[in-house]
Amino acid sequence: MASLKAQTLFEVTSIVAVITGGGTGIGAHMARALASNGAHKVYITGRRLEVLEETAAPFEDIIIPLQGDVSNKDSLKQMAEQVRSEVGYINLLVANAGMLGPCPRVDTSTVSIAEYAKVQLDIPMEVFTDVLHVNTTGSYYTALAFLELLDAGNKKGNMGYQCPSQIVLTASIFSFMRAGAMALVKSMSTQYIPYDIRVNALAPGFFESAMTENRLQTVRIPQASTGREYKKSFIPQQRTGTEEDIAGAILYLASRAGGYVSGSVMMLDGGCISTTPASY
Repeated sequence: MASLKAQTLFEVTSIVAVITGGGTGIGAHMARALASNGAHKVYITGRRLEVLEETAAPFEDIIIPLQGDVSNKDSLKQMAEQVRSEVGYINLLVANAGMLGPCPRVDTSTVSIAEYAKVQLDIPMEVFTDVLHVNTTGSYYTALAFLELLDAGNKKGNMGYQCPSQIVLTASIFSFMRAGAMALVKSMSTQYIPYDIRVNALAPGFFESAMTENRLQTVRIPQASTGREYKKSFIPQQRTGTEEDIAGAILYLASRAGGYVSGSVMMLDGGCISTTPASY
């Protein structure tokens, strides 16, 4: 049956997507995956225009740079208005922009509690607030800014099958421990039921990036043949995620193959979460 063939199930031809934080890393991987498989337009947003332009260059007229800041409500409105004026709708919004929170800067197994407290108290409270503002509040307001465009995508019905518009949040495997992204996905997936808009999330583990490099250095296997092999006790597959790993996931969610999925969080971590005691 033609409807069960992979090229039909995973087709993303003609969709319009917006990916925040799309200039680098996982966001850029997703943009290239969609553009390489026939998407009509993929808008990538970020604060650094030159980075966006570099990612978009190989896909002229498909990947469109859109400079803006998800932590600023006026900027979000301006980005949404540009998409509205150029195409009038979207089918997929990926709230991917995020930042890394403060990490413990001392080894708790070697320092006293007084030393630990002193070092950690030196971190400004604003650092924690900024992470929440970008990663959680920013994702929520990004969804609100593009909600009418997602609704317009539903009404246009241009994908050739009944596949409602969708919001995909990029969380992380730490969403299963102590982060708010998972709760946000569940809440939004309920809120947007009346508008026929699905909400899901990808929870990546460790992918090569500036954000993960310091942590990965501590678990890398010395003298490994590739220089990029990691301790099995940390990442069971002993490698970081690749562009193909992200591409497969976003094509699944964006296509008919994932059209029945809503309120779900998909882990992409090589088994990393399985090594973490009492994750929830």
